[in-house]
Amino acid sequence: MKPSALIVGTGIAGASIAHALSHSHSVTVIETESSAGFHSTGRSAASLSTTSGLREVCALAEASRQFFIDPPQGFTDISLTSPKGLLWIGRDDNDADALNELTTRNSEGLPLAHRVDTEQCKQILPQLRDEVIQAGGVWEPDCLTLDVAEVLAGYIRQSKTSGANYLLGTRFQSAQQKASSTWQITTNNGNFEADILINAAGAWSEEVAQKSGLTTIPLQAYRRTAAIVKAPEHTSIWPLTMDIGSRVYFEPESGGLLFSLSEETPRAAEDCKPEQEDIALALDRLEECIDLDSRHVIQSWAGLRTFAHDRLPIIGADSECPSFYWLSGQGGSGIKIAPAASELLQAEINELPLPKKFEEIDISFATFSPDRFNQL
Repeated sequence: MKPSALIVGTGIAGASIAHALSHSHSVTVIETESSAGFHSTGRSAASLSTTSGLREVCALAEASRQFFIDPPQGFTDISLTSPKGLLWIGRDDNDADALNELTTRNSEGLPLAHRVDTEQCKQILPQLRDEVIQAGGVWEPDCLTLDVAEVLAGYIRQSKTSGANYLLGTRFQSAQQKASSTWQITTNNGNFEADILINAAGAWSEEVAQKSGLTTIPLQAYRRTAAIVKAPEHTSIWPLTMDIGSRVYFEPESGGLLFSLSEETPRAAEDCKPEQEDIALALDRLEECIDLDSRHVIQSWAGLRTFAHDRLPIIGADSECPSFYWLSGQGGSGIKIAPAASELLQAEINELPLPKKFEEIDISFATFSPDRFNQL
Protein backbone atom coordinates (compact mmCIF):
# COMPACT_ATOMS: atom_id res chain seq x y z
CA MET A 1 0.00 0.00 0.00
CA LYS A 2 1.24 3.49 -0.87
CA PRO A 3 2.03 5.89 1.97
CA SER A 4 -0.53 8.68 2.24
CA ALA A 5 0.06 12.40 1.90
CA LEU A 6 -2.34 15.22 2.73
CA ILE A 7 -1.54 18.58 1.15
CA VAL A 8 -3.02 21.84 2.41
CA GLY A 9 -3.56 24.28 -0.47
CA THR A 10 -4.36 24.01 -4.18
CA GLY A 11 -2.26 26.87 -5.47
CA ILE A 12 0.74 26.15 -7.63
CA ALA A 13 2.70 24.78 -4.65
CA GLY A 14 0.04 22.27 -3.63
CA ALA A 15 -0.83 21.21 -7.17
CA SER A 16 2.80 20.75 -8.23
CA ILE A 17 3.76 18.61 -5.25
CA ALA A 18 0.54 16.60 -5.66
CA HIS A 19 1.66 15.93 -9.23
CA ALA A 20 5.19 15.01 -8.13
CA LEU A 21 3.98 12.59 -5.42
CA SER A 22 0.97 11.09 -7.19
CA HIS A 23 2.84 7.95 -8.29
CA SER A 24 4.56 7.22 -4.98
CA HIS A 25 1.81 8.28 -2.55
CA SER A 26 -1.92 8.24 -2.07
CA VAL A 27 -2.50 12.00 -2.29
CA THR A 28 -5.33 14.13 -0.91
CA VAL A 29 -5.34 17.89 -1.42
CA ILE A 30 -7.65 20.14 0.60
CA GLU A 31 -8.60 23.71 -0.21
CA THR A 32 -10.75 26.19 1.72
CA GLU A 33 -11.96 28.01 -1.39
CA SER A 34 -14.39 26.71 -3.99
CA SER A 35 -11.78 26.84 -6.76
CA ALA A 36 -8.10 25.95 -7.02
CA GLY A 37 -5.50 28.71 -7.11
CA PHE A 38 -7.98 31.31 -5.86
CA HIS A 39 -5.47 33.55 -4.11
CA SER A 40 -1.88 34.17 -5.25
CA THR A 41 -1.66 31.69 -8.14
CA GLY A 42 -4.91 32.75 -9.76
CA ARG A 43 -3.84 36.40 -9.68
CA SER A 44 -0.35 35.96 -11.08
CA ALA A 45 1.08 37.04 -14.41
CA ALA A 46 4.19 34.89 -14.51
CA SER A 47 7.37 34.96 -16.54
CA LEU A 48 10.27 32.55 -16.58
CA SER A 49 13.08 34.97 -15.76
CA THR A 50 16.52 34.24 -14.34
CA THR A 51 17.23 37.86 -13.39
CA SER A 52 14.07 38.60 -11.36
CA GLY A 53 14.58 37.45 -7.78
CA LEU A 54 17.40 36.12 -5.63
CA ARG A 55 20.05 33.96 -7.30
CA GLU A 56 18.83 30.76 -5.65
CA VAL A 57 15.27 31.40 -6.81
CA CYS A 58 16.45 32.15 -10.33
CA ALA A 59 18.45 28.92 -10.28
CA LEU A 60 15.26 26.99 -9.50
CA ALA A 61 13.56 28.83 -12.36
CA GLU A 62 16.31 27.77 -14.75
CA ALA A 63 16.05 24.19 -13.50
CA SER A 64 12.33 24.38 -14.34
CA ARG A 65 12.79 25.68 -17.88
CA GLN A 66 12.84 22.33 -19.67
CA PHE A 67 9.60 21.25 -17.98
CA PHE A 68 7.80 24.33 -19.27
CA ILE A 69 9.24 24.06 -22.77
CA ASP A 70 8.66 20.30 -23.07
CA PRO A 71 6.09 19.24 -20.44
CA PRO A 72 5.34 15.58 -19.71
CA GLN A 73 3.10 13.76 -22.16
CA GLY A 74 -0.54 14.40 -21.33
CA PHE A 75 0.18 17.49 -19.24
CA THR A 76 -1.25 19.93 -21.80
CA ASP A 77 -2.33 20.20 -25.42
CA ILE A 78 -1.06 23.77 -25.81
CA SER A 79 2.24 25.56 -25.34
CA LEU A 80 2.97 26.68 -21.78
CA THR A 81 5.39 29.37 -22.92
CA SER A 82 5.73 32.16 -25.44
CA PRO A 83 8.83 34.24 -26.16
CA LYS A 84 8.93 37.67 -24.58
CA GLY A 85 12.27 38.95 -23.36
CA LEU A 86 12.76 41.09 -20.27
CA LEU A 87 14.17 44.61 -20.34
CA TRP A 88 15.32 46.10 -17.05
CA ILE A 89 15.66 49.89 -17.17
CA GLY A 90 17.41 52.41 -14.92
CA ARG A 91 17.56 56.17 -14.44
CA ASP A 92 20.61 57.09 -12.34
CA ASP A 93 23.91 55.91 -10.86
CA ASN A 94 22.24 53.84 -8.16
CA ASP A 95 20.19 52.10 -10.81
CA ALA A 96 23.34 51.56 -12.88
CA ASP A 97 24.96 49.69 -9.98
CA ALA A 98 21.88 47.48 -9.60
CA LEU A 99 21.81 46.78 -13.33
CA ASN A 100 25.48 45.81 -13.29
CA GLU A 101 24.83 43.32 -10.49
CA LEU A 102 22.26 41.47 -12.60
CA THR A 103 24.81 40.64 -15.26
CA THR A 104 27.08 38.86 -12.76
CA ARG A 105 24.68 35.92 -12.92
CA ASN A 106 26.07 35.07 -16.34
CA SER A 107 28.99 33.41 -14.55
CA GLU A 108 26.70 31.42 -12.22
CA GLY A 109 25.26 28.96 -14.72
CA LEU A 110 22.23 31.07 -15.63
CA PRO A 111 21.25 32.19 -19.14
CA LEU A 112 22.90 35.20 -20.65
CA ALA A 113 21.64 38.65 -19.72
CA HIS A 114 23.68 41.61 -20.85
CA ARG A 115 23.99 45.35 -20.30
CA VAL A 116 22.49 47.62 -22.91
CA ASP A 117 22.94 51.37 -23.23
CA THR A 118 20.25 54.01 -23.73
CA GLU A 119 20.30 53.66 -27.50
CA GLN A 120 19.99 49.89 -27.32
CA CYS A 121 17.06 50.22 -24.90
CA LYS A 122 15.33 52.38 -27.49
CA GLN A 123 16.03 49.78 -30.16
CA ILE A 124 14.34 47.14 -28.02
CA LEU A 125 11.42 49.39 -27.04
CA PRO A 126 11.36 52.66 -29.04
CA GLN A 127 8.42 54.04 -27.03
CA LEU A 128 10.51 54.47 -23.86
CA ARG A 129 11.16 58.02 -22.69
CA ASP A 130 14.83 58.97 -22.56
CA GLU A 131 14.73 60.08 -18.92
CA VAL A 132 13.85 56.60 -17.62
CA ILE A 133 16.77 54.91 -19.42
CA GLN A 134 19.62 57.29 -18.58
CA ALA A 135 21.44 54.40 -16.89
CA GLY A 136 20.65 52.03 -19.74
CA GLY A 137 19.32 48.60 -18.97
CA VAL A 138 19.80 44.86 -18.89
CA TRP A 139 18.34 42.66 -21.61
CA GLU A 140 17.33 39.07 -20.84
CA PRO A 141 16.33 37.70 -24.25
CA ASP A 142 15.41 34.21 -23.01
CA CYS A 143 12.67 35.38 -20.63
CA LEU A 144 9.42 33.54 -21.42
CA THR A 145 5.77 34.22 -20.69
CA LEU A 146 4.13 31.38 -18.77
CA ASP A 147 0.48 30.40 -19.17
CA VAL A 148 -0.37 30.35 -15.46
CA ALA A 149 -3.88 28.95 -15.83
CA GLU A 150 -2.72 26.09 -18.06
CA VAL A 151 0.25 25.25 -15.83
CA LEU A 152 -2.02 24.96 -12.79
CA ALA A 153 -4.67 23.04 -14.74
CA GLY A 154 -2.04 20.66 -16.10
CA TYR A 155 -0.72 19.83 -12.64
CA ILE A 156 -4.21 19.21 -11.30
CA ARG A 157 -5.41 17.28 -14.33
CA GLN A 158 -2.42 14.95 -14.49
CA SER A 159 -2.22 14.39 -10.73
CA LYS A 160 -5.92 13.45 -10.72
CA THR A 161 -5.25 10.97 -13.52
CA SER A 162 -2.61 9.42 -11.26
CA GLY A 163 -5.07 9.15 -8.38
CA ALA A 164 -4.80 12.43 -6.44
CA ASN A 165 -8.03 13.51 -4.76
CA TYR A 166 -8.87 17.24 -4.56
CA LEU A 167 -11.38 18.41 -1.95
CA LEU A 168 -12.51 22.01 -2.46
CA GLY A 169 -14.47 23.92 0.17
CA THR A 170 -12.56 21.97 2.81
CA ARG A 171 -10.99 24.16 5.49
CA PHE A 172 -8.02 22.90 7.47
CA GLN A 173 -8.79 23.31 11.17
CA SER A 174 -6.10 21.39 13.04
CA ALA A 175 -3.74 18.44 12.90
CA GLN A 176 -2.06 16.27 15.47
CA GLN A 177 0.15 13.21 15.38
CA LYS A 178 -1.22 10.00 16.81
CA ALA A 179 0.85 7.46 18.72
CA SER A 180 1.40 5.62 15.44
CA SER A 181 3.01 8.81 14.04
CA THR A 182 0.25 9.22 11.47
CA TRP A 183 -1.44 12.59 11.23
CA GLN A 184 -5.06 13.15 12.25
CA ILE A 185 -6.32 16.16 10.30
CA THR A 186 -9.54 17.92 11.23
CA THR A 187 -11.51 19.92 8.65
CA ASN A 188 -15.00 21.33 8.29
CA ASN A 189 -15.75 18.34 6.03
CA GLY A 190 -14.60 15.59 8.35
CA ASN A 191 -11.37 14.05 9.56
CA PHE A 192 -8.51 12.56 7.55
CA GLU A 193 -5.44 10.48 8.31
CA ALA A 194 -2.12 10.74 6.50
CA ASP A 195 1.44 9.55 6.89
CA ILE A 196 2.81 12.94 5.92
CA LEU A 197 1.35 16.44 6.00
CA ILE A 198 2.48 19.05 3.45
CA ASN A 199 2.02 22.73 4.16
CA ALA A 200 1.43 24.48 0.82
CA ALA A 201 -1.02 27.04 2.18
CA GLY A 202 0.67 30.21 0.91
CA ALA A 203 -0.03 33.20 3.15
CA TRP A 204 -1.79 30.84 5.58
CA SER A 205 1.22 28.54 6.01
CA GLU A 206 2.20 29.96 9.38
CA GLU A 207 -1.33 29.32 10.66
CA VAL A 208 -1.28 25.72 9.38
CA ALA A 209 1.97 25.03 11.24
CA GLN A 210 0.65 26.58 14.43
CA LYS A 211 -2.57 24.55 14.26
CA SER A 212 -0.46 21.44 13.76
CA GLY A 213 1.24 22.03 17.10
CA LEU A 214 4.57 23.11 15.64
CA THR A 215 6.81 26.11 16.18
CA THR A 216 5.99 28.44 13.33
CA ILE A 217 8.42 29.94 10.87
CA PRO A 218 7.62 33.67 10.67
CA LEU A 219 6.17 34.64 7.30
CA GLN A 220 4.97 37.98 6.00
CA ALA A 221 2.44 38.46 3.22
CA TYR A 222 2.67 41.56 1.04
CA ARG A 223 -0.02 42.95 -1.23
CA ARG A 224 0.87 43.70 -4.83
CA THR A 225 -1.54 45.49 -7.15
CA ALA A 226 -1.83 45.05 -10.90
CA ALA A 227 -4.13 46.45 -13.56
CA ILE A 228 -4.68 46.46 -17.31
CA VAL A 229 -5.04 49.68 -19.27
CA LYS A 230 -5.99 50.21 -22.89
CA ALA A 231 -2.80 49.67 -24.85
CA PRO A 232 -1.10 51.91 -27.38
CA GLU A 233 -0.69 50.40 -30.85
CA HIS A 234 1.63 47.45 -31.46
CA THR A 235 2.16 46.64 -27.78
CA SER A 236 1.68 42.91 -28.33
CA ILE A 237 5.34 42.63 -29.36
CA TRP A 238 6.68 44.60 -26.40
CA PRO A 239 8.90 42.83 -23.86
CA LEU A 240 8.26 42.69 -20.16
CA THR A 241 9.78 45.97 -18.95
CA MET A 242 10.81 46.42 -15.32
CA ASP A 243 12.22 49.46 -13.56
CA ILE A 244 15.27 48.29 -11.60
CA GLY A 245 14.25 50.59 -8.73
CA SER A 246 10.93 48.72 -8.35
CA ARG A 247 8.94 51.79 -9.37
CA VAL A 248 6.77 50.07 -11.99
CA TYR A 249 6.72 47.23 -14.49
CA PHE A 250 4.57 46.63 -17.56
CA GLU A 251 3.94 44.07 -20.30
CA PRO A 252 1.35 43.26 -22.97
CA GLU A 253 -1.56 41.20 -21.65
CA SER A 254 -5.01 40.27 -22.97
CA GLY A 255 -4.98 42.89 -25.70
CA GLY A 256 -4.04 45.63 -23.24
CA LEU A 257 -1.05 46.69 -21.17
CA LEU A 258 -0.64 45.11 -17.75
CA PHE A 259 1.16 47.31 -15.22
CA SER A 260 2.04 47.18 -11.55
CA LEU A 261 3.41 49.50 -8.92
CA SER A 262 5.71 46.69 -7.71
CA GLU A 263 4.67 47.62 -4.20
CA GLU A 264 5.05 45.45 -1.12
CA THR A 265 2.41 46.46 1.41
CA PRO A 266 2.44 44.22 4.51
CA ARG A 267 -0.89 42.49 5.01
CA ALA A 268 -2.41 39.70 7.04
CA ALA A 269 -3.42 36.58 5.14
CA GLU A 270 -6.60 37.71 3.39
CA ASP A 271 -8.53 38.01 0.15
CA CYS A 272 -6.90 41.33 -0.68
CA LYS A 273 -8.32 43.99 -2.98
CA PRO A 274 -6.61 46.67 -5.07
CA GLU A 275 -6.33 50.19 -3.65
CA GLN A 276 -7.32 52.96 -6.05
CA GLU A 277 -4.47 55.21 -4.92
CA ASP A 278 -1.97 52.47 -5.80
CA ILE A 279 -3.48 52.13 -9.27
CA ALA A 280 -3.35 55.90 -9.79
CA LEU A 281 0.29 56.09 -8.68
CA ALA A 282 1.19 53.15 -10.91
CA LEU A 283 -0.47 54.90 -13.85
CA ASP A 284 1.58 58.03 -13.14
CA ARG A 285 4.78 56.00 -13.09
CA LEU A 286 3.77 54.15 -16.25
CA GLU A 287 3.31 57.49 -18.00
CA GLU A 288 6.79 58.50 -16.89
CA CYS A 289 8.00 55.61 -19.06
CA ILE A 290 5.73 55.72 -22.11
CA ASP A 291 2.86 57.67 -23.68
CA LEU A 292 -0.62 56.33 -23.03
CA ASP A 293 -3.61 56.88 -25.29
CA SER A 294 -5.94 56.52 -22.32
CA ARG A 295 -5.78 56.13 -18.54
CA HIS A 296 -8.92 53.99 -18.60
CA VAL A 297 -8.31 50.92 -16.45
CA ILE A 298 -9.99 47.85 -17.93
CA GLN A 299 -9.32 45.53 -15.01
CA SER A 300 -7.51 45.62 -11.67
CA TRP A 301 -6.71 43.13 -8.93
CA ALA A 302 -4.35 42.47 -6.03
CA GLY A 303 -2.64 39.38 -4.71
CA LEU A 304 -0.40 38.33 -1.85
CA ARG A 305 3.28 37.47 -2.11
CA THR A 306 4.55 35.70 1.01
CA PHE A 307 8.16 35.69 2.20
CA ALA A 308 10.29 34.33 4.99
CA HIS A 309 12.67 36.93 6.41
CA ASP A 310 15.52 35.87 4.10
CA ARG A 311 13.17 35.96 1.10
CA LEU A 312 13.99 32.38 0.09
CA PRO A 313 11.30 29.69 -0.25
CA ILE A 314 10.87 27.14 2.51
CA ILE A 315 11.11 23.63 1.08
CA GLY A 316 11.60 20.51 3.17
CA ALA A 317 10.85 18.69 6.41
CA ASP A 318 10.12 20.67 9.54
CA SER A 319 13.04 20.62 11.96
CA GLU A 320 10.78 19.48 14.83
CA CYS A 321 8.67 16.97 12.93
CA PRO A 322 10.11 15.05 9.97
CA SER A 323 6.67 14.03 8.65
CA PHE A 324 5.53 17.66 8.30
CA TYR A 325 6.82 19.30 5.12
CA TRP A 326 6.91 22.92 4.01
CA LEU A 327 6.44 24.22 0.48
CA SER A 328 5.83 27.84 1.35
CA GLY A 329 7.17 31.39 1.26
CA GLN A 330 7.65 31.47 -2.49
CA GLY A 331 7.28 35.24 -2.67
CA GLY A 332 5.63 35.57 -6.07
CA SER A 333 8.02 33.14 -7.75
CA GLY A 334 5.90 30.04 -7.22
CA ILE A 335 4.88 29.57 -10.85
CA LYS A 336 8.32 29.79 -12.40
CA ILE A 337 9.97 27.52 -9.82
CA ALA A 338 7.14 24.98 -9.47
CA PRO A 339 8.69 22.10 -11.47
CA ALA A 340 12.07 22.27 -9.72
CA ALA A 341 10.71 23.09 -6.25
CA SER A 342 8.29 20.15 -6.31
CA GLU A 343 11.00 17.86 -7.70
CA LEU A 344 13.28 18.93 -4.84
CA LEU A 345 10.65 18.22 -2.20
CA GLN A 346 9.56 14.95 -3.82
CA ALA A 347 13.16 13.73 -3.74
CA GLU A 348 13.47 14.57 -0.05
CA ILE A 349 10.18 12.90 0.85
CA ASN A 350 11.09 9.74 -1.08
CA GLU A 351 14.71 9.80 0.17
CA LEU A 352 16.11 10.03 -3.33
CA PRO A 353 19.32 11.76 -4.44
CA LEU A 354 18.89 15.09 -6.16
CA PRO A 355 19.28 15.03 -9.94
CA LYS A 356 22.63 16.34 -11.19
CA LYS A 357 21.03 19.49 -12.60
CA PHE A 358 20.60 20.82 -9.05
CA GLU A 359 24.27 20.28 -8.24
CA GLU A 360 25.19 22.18 -11.40
CA ILE A 361 23.35 25.27 -10.12
CA ASP A 362 24.62 24.88 -6.53
CA ILE A 363 21.25 23.87 -5.06
CA SER A 364 20.98 21.21 -2.35
CA PHE A 365 18.31 20.06 0.10
CA ALA A 366 19.83 22.47 2.63
CA THR A 367 19.41 25.56 0.42
CA PHE A 368 15.73 26.03 1.23
CA SER A 369 15.43 23.77 4.28
CA PRO A 370 13.42 24.92 7.33
CA ASP A 371 16.50 23.93 9.35
CA ARG A 372 18.20 27.17 8.33
CA PHE A 373 16.00 29.10 10.76
CA ASN A 374 17.39 27.11 13.69
CA GLN A 375 20.79 28.67 13.05
CA LEU A 376 19.63 32.22 13.80
